[in-house]
Amino acid sequence: MRAAEILELLLSRAGEDPDFRARLLTEPEATLKEEYGFAVPDGMKLKVIEDSRTTSHLVLPPNPQLSLDEMRAVSGGIGAVDTSTGSTSGDTDWQNHPIFRD
Repeated sequence: MRAAEILELLLSRAGEDPDFRARLLTEPEATLKEEYGFAVPDGMKLKVIEDSRTTSHLVLPPNPQLSLDEMRAVSGGIGAVDTSTGSTSGDTDWQNHPIFRD
């Protein structure tokens, strides 16, 4: 079953079953696990929000901007602190990185 089909099933059931809707709003992880065997991955929190006649929610994806540590991890350590000397190579000092040396 595709994600869109699962979402359609959940929305349909939540519209027809007030008890399921209430449980989904208050305990979404437990409700999905008990009803469908779906376990939310560790470290992930699920939040169900109910629209009203006067309020609608716009959900944005996570901010794509990486933190400095995340940028260093994906760049192979460019700009990282040299723990043996305590000096920094600077966030833009890519010329000193080993992969750019002759």
